[in-house]
Amino acid sequence: MKRLPQRWIATRYWPQADKLENVVVAVRAVSEGSTSDQAIGDALGLKRGKSYANRQGRYYRLATEILSFTKRIRKNVSSLTPLGRRLLGADETERKGILTTQVVLLPSFQAVLGIIASLGGKTSKRDLAAAIEQLANTTPKMADRRLRTVIAWLEYLGTAKEEDGAVTLLTLPTSLKKIEIFNPEVPVLPKPSDMRLFKEVMRRKKEASAVMRFEVDAAKLERANMAHERLRTLLADRIKGCNAWPLCNNLVDLAARIDSQDFIIEVKSAGGRILDQVRRGVSQLYEYRYLEDLPQAKLVLLIEKPFSGRNKWLMDYLIKDRGVYVIWDAAGDALFTTDEGRADLPFMR
Repeated sequence: MKRLPQRWIATRYWPQADKLENVVVAVRAVSEGSTSDQAIGDALGLKRGKSYANRQGRYYRLATEILSFTKRIRKNVSSLTPLGRRLLGADETERKGILTTQVVLLPSFQAVLGIIASLGGKTSKRDLAAAIEQLANTTPKMADRRLRTVIAWLEYLGTAKEEDGAVTLLTLPTSLKKIEIFNPEVPVLPKPSDMRLFKEVMRRKKEASAVMRFEVDAAKLERANMAHERLRTLLADRIKGCNAWPLCNNLVDLAARIDSQDFIIEVKSAGGRILDQVRRGVSQLYEYRYLEDLPQAKLVLLIEKPFSGRNKWLMDYLIKDRGVYVIWDAAGDALFTTDEGRADLPFMR
């Protein structure tokens, strides 16, 4: 199978099984020995001919695989995973929770939810379909088909609803602190006026692909740091307190759109020389603002400790010369900022 470029979310992550509740039926069928496409189609009660049952059975078998409820053991044959057994043994409430978590963790759903969240929790189906056309590198007709399935799954979970040609985000699992867009070429904050911003963002990131590979690897290492993730979670919670969703991708630590103002946030823990951390953080913020095509975004550096001693001058440099807001953690889980930060950053008031 030809491997897709990194900028596309692979076809396998866009489910074609229309009813999420029937995915559970397919998981149960696998547990009872109906492991092939045809057998799963029969278990679903599909009566429109062998080819139709076989095709639909395959869609549902693949859905059970991408949700990690089954695993492929040979061509067109799957077996149950421990998570699949847990799903079947759960009561209705726990089962819904398991389904929701697994669905929202899929790259395709992460991207769609990230788009809706960045647009204030509501956007038109037309804009979402245009975005999926870019995300999946597919045709407009197929993008509409993919979107219908995504919406059906989200409505079943109570996570979103479709009404009057628009999709509204209702809720997300409480276990998810933020929506992570795993593909770095997906715009972290799409613009509502131009969903085809994807093309420009993809162009810029393709040109900077060598730098991006290094930055993605470096970001993974930083996010493995417990102090880094503690800071990121603290600020993400504050952003949610502003009735906004904290967003991120493989490059950007945090981003948010609050009252039409965009914010890009880079997090730096205390490891290494503070001057080196600041220099890298500033360069990342400016690069990300360019790569994400967000020229009006406010840039924020979140650091683990306040500047002291011979590093005090960095505060003046960052705020007055670079126009970068500074937030720091100095007492447990409390975050602090400057007068400028309190005035201009809604999540620090």
